[in-house]
Amino acid sequence: MELRTTLRDTLLQVVGDPRTQRLVEGPRVSRKLVSRYIAGERLETAVEVAADLIDKGRLISAQQLLPPPADDAEAARWTDVLRDGIQGFARAGLTADATVDFDVSLSTLGLDLGPDGPARALDRARDLARTAGNAGTSITVSTDCPQHVDRILVIVRDLRQDFPSVGITVQAAFHRTVADCEDLAIPGSRVRLAMGSAGAGEGIHRHRAQVDRAYAACLRILMVGPGRPVVATDDLRLLRITHALAGHLQRSVSSFEYQLPYGVRPEMQAVIADRGESMRVHLPFGTQWYPYLVGRVAVAPTNLVSLARAVLAR
Repeated sequence: MELRTTLRDTLLQVVGDPRTQRLVEGPRVSRKLVSRYIAGERLETAVEVAADLIDKGRLISAQQLLPPPADDAEAARWTDVLRDGIQGFARAGLTADATVDFDVSLSTLGLDLGPDGPARALDRARDLARTAGNAGTSITVSTDCPQHVDRILVIVRDLRQDFPSVGITVQAAFHRTVADCEDLAIPGSRVRLAMGSAGAGEGIHRHRAQVDRAYAACLRILMVGPGRPVVATDDLRLLRITHALAGHLQRSVSSFEYQLPYGVRPEMQAVIADRGESMRVHLPFGTQWYPYLVGRVAVAPTNLVSLARAVLAR
């Protein structure tokens, strides 16, 4: 077993402990973490952060952090919250020309809630895609586990009939993703390639080295293809490979994007933007930020260093 995998599993046990969560969510620690990696807990704060980044030449991928719905009524409520979020960015004048794109999880919209869940999630996603389209922008549908991907792909294909700009996120950590990228590398298709976290689950690569190799394979498929790749990684080696591959393939800087998380490698974000390439910042916001931080540790255990510093500085 890789040392890095063992370290990751140990760290996830630590950050997943309720006692750790209570400590991190304490006012003094949470303020430090939220200000560094989360664009605030309120929509108004996220809009202000986004406006500042846009002034610096960045694009934005906004993600409102919400808990899984307990029932269909709550899924409907979360849909209203997400719609209000899109409209809030639009009222601030930030959504024209897809400057701000919006992450949407079909699980949040009720995908898993009974036999009617996929149909209801589709209707709600269509509502959000329409709201985004009216605001001059789009949504990107996320994938959270390999077992959901087939249903999500069906819904995305349906959405794209009326809203062709709808994007989809795929995770290199899934065994199936290389094949999915081959199917998705078609004209007009916007595909965000995320790393995902290695793990012991079914259909997931166990080791980070396997995820890295899968990411590189998927990256080449998407960059060679006629779609619009979104390279969502903060791995410096993969970012350099992307830049070199784009030059080799003579891809225009407007035909693909880089995406890095808010608060991560800001100096690299500046380098990419200063080269004239599309640099989109993934901007999470909302009160449900602790699960997001746990996910960041799962993807890259070194992220725990910043969390530990914030705790020790309290």
